Amino acid sequence: MQQEEKMFIRPITLDDVENFYHMMCRLDEETEYDVHEPGERQLKSNNLDDLKERIELQFQEKIFLMVAVNDNEEIVGYIWAERGKMNRISHTAYIITGILRHIIGRG
Repeated sequence: MQQEEKMFIRPITLDDVENFYHMMCRLDEETEYDVHEPGERQLKSNNLDDLKERIELQFQEKIFLMVAVNDNEEIVGYIWAERGKMNRISHTAYIITGILRHIIGRG
């Protein structure tokens, strides 16, 4: 019997930027419901600076971003919440979740 892989949820760190980006690229390939088509993310971002800037917003408490990692610290999923920017919707949040296909159904 195969030992079940354990998952942990933790805040993202700047050290996670590259792994997080690659996990999102993988999700683009695995799902038809993501806003990015397969390969589109790689074509539209030449570097990780934009993603790093977005992650830094978490440290200013402007977004909420947690990652799911396995025993090997591989990022396998995430939850991202971003508040509305305009005054009338500043009490709302846009929530995005993603999890790699091979992790689905593991609790």
